[in-house]
Amino acid sequence: MADPDLAKAFLTISSELLSISILILAIVAIFTLLTYLLDKQGRYPKKANKYIPYKISDTKEYDKQLQNKPDGAVEINYQPYMKKDNFLSPSELKFYNFLKGILGNKYEISTKVRIPDIIQVKFGDSNYSSFNRIKAKHVDFLICRNGTMEPKMAVELDGSSHDLLSRQKRDKFVDEAFANAGIPIAHIKVSKEYDGEEIIKQLRRADKTKYVVKQKED
Repeated sequence: MADPDLAKAFLTISSELLSISILILAIVAIFTLLTYLLDKQGRYPKKANKYIPYKISDTKEYDKQLQNKPDGAVEINYQPYMKKDNFLSPSELKFYNFLKGILGNKYEISTKVRIPDIIQVKFGDSNYSSFNRIKAKHVDFLICRNGTMEPKMAVELDGSSHDLLSRQKRDKFVDEAFANAGIPIAHIKVSKEYDGEEIIKQLRRADKTKYVVKQKED
């Protein structure tokens, strides 16, 4: 038979432990609330940012400043240049945003990249003539690994101009140049709407394509 005094003692201890636990929780809650209120009132100032974001002046304001010649203005010679309203065409911008959405944060996407900034001519291999063939060309998009900016794939957005014979010859040369350099290149038709799964298939197809290089002709 259980000892009634022992049971009563256990019950008393349990009640005291429960009371202590409730008291501790109440103290923690009060401390948390006070910390929040003090932080909200600015009693604990947040660590200041090391750098203040720089806001570039609007181009029109800049032009106006030059015309008015305020103190400290630098006088320059006239040159017949002006800013373009948009760096990318509407179709390029649309596909750029779409491509960013399907690739995520693992890759960086650069636009209108000069081919000589991506691939180079092998030393001594008709250096000047080979370089001249790529120096004025670019690809629409370059996909690079995030962090290292290693080129992973080039993407050409093909509009109606790519149906021209001269453009097809140019595309064939660029495709072969990238294949020799070991960089896949995908061609995507301009469209009003893009299907994510279909674009991924085309990128994967370009990535998996294998090439056999013909022997160099003497």
